[in-house]
Amino acid sequence: MANLCTELKVSKNDLPNYLAYLETAGMIGQLRDDTGGLRGLGKVEKVFIDNPNLMYALGNSGTNVGSLR
Repeated sequence: MANLCTELKVSKNDLPNYLAYLETAGMIGQLRDDTGGLRGLGKVEKVFIDNPNLMYALGNSGTNVGSLR
């Protein structure tokens, strides 16, 4: 998350909100761990692009095939 914040130049407080908006819009999917309670709400293990066609449209020509699966 820290690397993503620096790449996007946003604060650590705003990034979870932005990711939640993208998930609600159906553009990404977030994989959360099984930690329960309030501690588990903010923890996101991985962020996936929901539609693989978006990876081709937004990414370089060298799109990773393993990430597409």
